[in-house]
Amino acid sequence: MKRTGLLMIFICFAAVHGFSSGGGENYPPPAAPDMTRWEQRFNAIEREQTRIREVQAGSDRALKEMQEMQQQMEAFEKEAEQPVPETKDIKPESAKRPDTNESWQYIPIDSKIVREHKEYLGELDYYISENIDLTIQHEQNKSNTIIRSGFLVDKEENITEEKLMISIDDTGKMIKFHDNSKDKESFEIFFSAQTALLKFIINVQEDCYTLDSVMKDGKKIDLDAHKRPQLFIKYVSTQIVEKTDDNHTLAVNNTDESSENSVENSGEELGDEVYVAEAEQEDETPDIIAEAADANDATPAVKQEKDAPPEIPVYVMLGMDRDHGYLKAEFVVEYMHRNSRPPSWFTRRDIETVVRAYINEAETEQIDHDIALAQMWHATQAFTNDELLRNRNYAALAPVKGVNGSRDWNGTFTGVDMGVRSHIQHLKGYASSEKPASEIVDPRYNILVMNNILGKGNTLPKLAEMWTQKFAEYEKSITEILKRMYKYQFDNDK
Repeated sequence: MKRTGLLMIFICFAAVHGFSSGGGENYPPPAAPDMTRWEQRFNAIEREQTRIREVQAGSDRALKEMQEMQQQMEAFEKEAEQPVPETKDIKPESAKRPDTNESWQYIPIDSKIVREHKEYLGELDYYISENIDLTIQHEQNKSNTIIRSGFLVDKEENITEEKLMISIDDTGKMIKFHDNSKDKESFEIFFSAQTALLKFIINVQEDCYTLDSVMKDGKKIDLDAHKRPQLFIKYVSTQIVEKTDDNHTLAVNNTDESSENSVENSGEELGDEVYVAEAEQEDETPDIIAEAADANDATPAVKQEKDAPPEIPVYVMLGMDRDHGYLKAEFVVEYMHRNSRPPSWFTRRDIETVVRAYINEAETEQIDHDIALAQMWHATQAFTNDELLRNRNYAALAPVKGVNGSRDWNGTFTGVDMGVRSHIQHLKGYASSEKPASEIVDPRYNILVMNNILGKGNTLPKLAEMWTQKFAEYEKSITEILKRMYKYQFDNDK
């Protein structure tokens, strides 16, 4: 029995010892658990939780916005329930003409003013009694038909809209006064900033002139039958022209008044631009130009003598007050080179190319090149306007939206000659009813034709009135530019 027990103990010991020491078959160790699948499931669950939280947050925001909207609606309903104050005696704001100066006021022009001051009508500034806000629809030209998928199909019409806004502060100038018949007596007033021609006819019953029609780039615009502004002018209590019976005096623009010196104003846009509101530039002319102004420039120009430069020209076309311009190319180039800070790419050679092109083109059209060069110097802000120089748009002509015979134009010319020629032709359009001698390349010439203003700006003062709303400042700037150029050439042409 003892032996049997010992034998069993030995067998068990051997078996245990054999397994633990690697005896018998070798089994691989158990593999580590694969966590990738669990991580993916965990990440997916976490993303779903994030999405649920975002949706819940969005719902909370939407609920909050709905509550705010509900509160606003309740507030509007309460406000609507309040009694409306009596307004029958209150005129619309646009119709008010507040007095801005104790010495002058706005008054409607009537038959008495026309009768007693007919010779001054062309010198007056004109205004409207209330703002004008019109929408102009332009229908682009469409071809008859096209073939599409075997079908004969009309092209869809492309209609664009443009806003025409004239405020009570905008100044208009008279183009023509019709007095053929009493009941057809009318004014044609041109608002240069909007290139709009307004016709006012006499209202015999009320003895005033009311708006009858509006032309924009040769196209007649439909008016509101219930909104017909009156034609206004200014009158002052001190004598400027001559006293009327009621001791009032018409406010006539006097371009001969003496005033302080001025330098070239920042590039004002041309008077016939379509997008004026859009846009006048306010960049100042370099200080060096202002420094070039001499204090003696304020003295009136004198007739040409040996010891003084010539007087400033009055007429834009040659053959009226003189047969040729005074300025010579070499002195203009030198003056402009000395008194400008152009972009680095615009060299002295470029200045000379532009100046000589102006003199040549002006000679072809019989335009006084002195005035054209002064306009160019003013518009490019003494060659500092990089955009105008790159576009060869030396007169700052505004882009054209192609309607009624005018072609689309983006404000850029292909070369120096085209840019200069367009300016000269545009200038001739204001100064003469005669067509340009060269082929018309001015993209805005047709606008002058459609607005019936060819030849209406044949003198420098009249040109300024048609060219820009700030005509007094503009004329003065052109005059001062010419005085300085004349003085420079006179002093150096020995």
